[in-house]
Amino acid sequence: MIWIDWEQHKKNLAMERKAWEEFAIKKKLLDEELKKKIRRLKIKKEIAIAKIEKEYKKELKKLEKKHFREVKKAYTKYKRTTERKFKPSVRI
Repeated sequence: MIWIDWEQHKKNLAMERKAWEEFAIKKKLLDEELKKKIRRLKIKKEIAIAKIEKEYKKELKKLEKKHFREVKKAYTKYKRTTERKFKPSVRI
């Protein structure tokens, strides 16, 4: 028999949802920052644009790593709360 703490389950789902929303906001800000940097370069220099895009990819990778760590934490909390088995104190 699997015992589920529904309140904790709801909290874990909310935590995961919050992590996804924060990730979306931060990714959007990174994208906007990239566009601004490229716009500032009036003289289109391939080297400068490549450098900016490389920096963007690096920041995005760090952001994704942090995000998936948070999602994994929420998921493990969920697994811990749902996989507890109901153990009666008296055995027959």
